[in-house]
Amino acid sequence: MAQDVIVMKDQSTVMSKVLEITSTEIKYKKWNHQEGPTYSVLRSEVVSINYENGEVEKFSDDTINQSTETHNTSKGFMEFNGYRRLKLNGRVLTDEEVRGLVDEQNYQLYLKGKRQNTIGIVIAIPAAIAFSTGIIGASSNQAAISSTSNVQDPATRKMFITIAIVGAVAAIPAVALGIIGPKNIKQVADNYNKAQGISCSLNISPSLMHCEIPQSQGNCGLGLTLSLNF
Repeated sequence: MAQDVIVMKDQSTVMSKVLEITSTEIKYKKWNHQEGPTYSVLRSEVVSINYENGEVEKFSDDTINQSTETHNTSKGFMEFNGYRRLKLNGRVLTDEEVRGLVDEQNYQLYLKGKRQNTIGIVIAIPAAIAFSTGIIGASSNQAAISSTSNVQDPATRKMFITIAIVGAVAAIPAVALGIIGPKNIKQVADNYNKAQGISCSLNISPSLMHCEIPQSQGNCGLGLTLSLNF
């Protein structure tokens, strides 16, 4: 049927189109869905590949042992690099590498976090432009009125204020997604580290600070919270 058959050590088979064989894994697409995602399997789990042209490639025990050893050396401390990506031992991971290191549930959480972060950025840009345009427009309109005459233009000022309000309201979900998305990605790193026996992690997250000062006045501001989890 012109397909590559991957024979596993447990005697199961995978009907596939083999794309690449590295020192640690075999990358392939499912035969009945070649437009779908790329999958990978460790070489240490494969006995042989029966190619569509009749050629058979076998993986010896020496190759398997070497493959397993190389794969194990890729284990280490996983961290969130701050922009939709994960790092392992200081090296930025691709989506496929993340998929090979974590289970399906954590991989989907990783993809969800990336989507949330992207949507937050997409919403934040026009929201910031709208808010800035509204504030500047309202201020400029007021300044022009004050410098020329006392005749006010409430309709124009109201329009600019409305634009600013729309921008401010749109910024709320953008900020929320900008916090939730990275938090979900970092959770994947924490789960991986715990599975590897690494229980210590560093977390830096945005926070709202409220400071009480004399004369019944108060100040609020945005800050960063640094936490060390064991």
